[in-house]
Amino acid sequence: MEDNTEFQKETVSRLSSIEAQLKMLNESCIPCQVRTNNANDIAKEALLSAKSAHHRLDDMENSRKELKNDLGNVIDDKIGSINRTARIVSGLTAAFISIVGILLQHFWR
Repeated sequence: MEDNTEFQKETVSRLSSIEAQLKMLNESCIPCQVRTNNANDIAKEALLSAKSAHHRLDDMENSRKELKNDLGNVIDDKIGSINRTARIVSGLTAAFISIVGILLQHFWR
């Protein structure tokens, strides 16, 4: 266990040293600073663009869900209307057949 802890300390120490050296190199190199600043600007632009795209995708997803719900409600309403119409037609047909049956019985006597 001590070997692992010692290894971690040594790794962190070396990484800190490398980071310090890179920072000194960057500060002493003007073209490096310009390129770093440009890279930072591009990264910020990309992040803003990604956030904007994510926002648009979220809006599209919400619109899709609303459309799906609205379409489901319309379909349910139309199916209900068809069922009501079928019941009415069925009732009227049954009444018509009953009336015709009564009239036929009345005239055949």
